[in-house]
Amino acid sequence: MAATPATPVTTASGTFNTMTINITVDSFKHIQCVLDGMVMGMPPQNGAIMGRPAGVTINPKVRLLVDALYHVLSGGSVSGAVPGTLTVTAGNATSVADLKTMEVSCLASINAVNGTVNYEIVLPV
Repeated sequence: MAATPATPVTTASGTFNTMTINITVDSFKHIQCVLDGMVMGMPPQNGAIMGRPAGVTINPKVRLLVDALYHVLSGGSVSGAVPGTLTVTAGNATSVADLKTMEVSCLASINAVNGTVNYEIVLPV
């Protein structure tokens, strides 16, 4: 995969950085498999996201991984072995808190929309 430098884009929600990433068919298949596994799981109870409409949450089985990812995305790191023990070096506390706040808002929005329409919304990816 090749990426272009980030470009700031300002919307009503704030300023975000966007970049173009050129991917191959193999890259797309991998990303699709990971996303499908996150949402649907293999089997379903192992997905990163779980629950029925209006009750979607992060699966407790992956909660620590999500928290570790937030630290990595905020300048921290993860070391160790899988399977085994992982050590997380903290990232920027403000950035980690922002990601956690976004997660709470995201899940609340998903649950509000699904609770209102009263059926599952399926998005093809």
